[in-house]
Amino acid sequence: MTIKEKMYCYYVAHGFDNETALIKAGFRNIVKAAVKMSEREDIKNEVNRLYKAFEESLAHRAKTGYERLAFSNNCDAVALVFKNELTPEDIKNSDLFCVSEIKKPKDGCIEIKFFDRIKALEKLEQGSAEKNITSSDFYNALVGGMKQTDEEGGDV
Repeated sequence: MTIKEKMYCYYVAHGFDNETALIKAGFRNIVKAAVKMSEREDIKNEVNRLYKAFEESLAHRAKTGYERLAFSNNCDAVALVFKNELTPEDIKNSDLFCVSEIKKPKDGCIEIKFFDRIKALEKLEQGSAEKNITSSDFYNALVGGMKQTDEEGGDV
């Protein structure tokens, strides 16, 4: 598989339509390339492999996000409320991942709403009951693809 073909697979696995994927991958004759790609079993297999790896990666990222929400420290957000003079640097250096909304009503005070920790814990429990997602699945798929590319003498 050429680099262009691998890029095509990457874009299709990320949800781009065939024409856009071919253009982004650098193909010039879109019609000819579309017919060629649709007939090749190795292309279909690569798209499926990448799609599965991306899906597992997304599930892992979601799990990590729910963990952060469930077990995060709210101190940075609360400290901002009590600070007299807020600077952009104060906000930039604060961990506000657990904050869902910040409002400053007309009276000048600051209202902060946090994500629901209980819902995050429920999602974690639901996810672990369905399937225990680990990053090793995505890592193994990524390394397998890199080894295959290296063996074929292609660029990564």
